[in-house]
Amino acid sequence: MQIRGIVLIACILIAATAFAGCTGTVQQPAETPTATPTPEPTTAAPTPTPEPEPYPDALAVDEFYHYGTNETGREVTVDRYMLQDSYRIHHPDWGMRETVVSPAAGNQFLFVYLKVKHAGTAKELYTPYPGSIYAVADGVSYSHRADRAESVTTVLDARGIEDYTFQKIYKTQTIDGFLIYEIPASVTAGDIYIAMNLGNDEVAAFDLA
Repeated sequence: MQIRGIVLIACILIAATAFAGCTGTVQQPAETPTATPTPEPTTAAPTPTPEPEPYPDALAVDEFYHYGTNETGREVTVDRYMLQDSYRIHHPDWGMRETVVSPAAGNQFLFVYLKVKHAGTAKELYTPYPGSIYAVADGVSYSHRADRAESVTTVLDARGIEDYTFQKIYKTQTIDGFLIYEIPASVTAGDIYIAMNLGNDEVAAFDLA
């Protein structure tokens, strides 16, 4: 009878151990973290800064710029202009013959017609020097064709207007004349300023746009 009791206790202990093993906490495998992609940095395209106007106070064609004192006052303007791929000249000794002048390849001619008024009290004054009058386009300054100053030929395309020269101008007088510039053919009138250096750091500028 004692032996049967021992066997019964042993069976109970074995069953209890097995049951405890079945109801224990099962370890779950650790989850592998999913990598989150790092977004590529984005750089905003820079906003282009517009080029400053070289002559923000430039006058329009046919507007007069006054300079000098009450005594030495003068008024200057660009009266009109023309862009041409050539021009015709004539010499008195040529009879009816004329010659066509062409620019270098890739260039064109700019005709600038100027007016200067004596607006002071002095008896006589001088016009601005032609060499101080420039055509400015895309940051580049162009001088006029100085060879015209020594020429005795007439520019037929100028329609009766003579070359602009450095000269005396008398009280109440107005003179006019043209200068010719050779500039790149890609330049348009909207790109061009006429800048007159009047001395003492004073510049009169005209916008051909």
